[in-house]
Amino acid sequence: MEVLKEIQLEKEIITEIYDNISNILISAKEDMKKKDIENCYFKLKSVREILYALMLSLNLDESEIAKRLFPLYFYLYKRVIEANLTKNQEIIDEVVSIIKTLREGYSIIIN
Repeated sequence: MEVLKEIQLEKEIITEIYDNISNILISAKEDMKKKDIENCYFKLKSVREILYALMLSLNLDESEIAKRLFPLYFYLYKRVIEANLTKNQEIIDEVVSIIKTLREGYSIIIN
């Protein structure tokens, strides 16, 4: 029973991480619109760091899901870098959309 509670907690933490990524990206997009480049940079940097931590947390040796998530997280990581370099708001929208889809998937798993 304890193991199930731990798994449930881990899934809830992942959905919270996805929510945080989405919120930070939306805020960075607003900064981008306002030409507040410095705040935008730091917010996108924090998203990159979160995505990097997610990549490092994956157990690629034991999980088929992890093997599929890693390239997706890496793609998102690269897109956030590109959004930061080009100040392209559409890229942020794309990343938010993918993160929200991941979050919805984890929400289904939780319930």
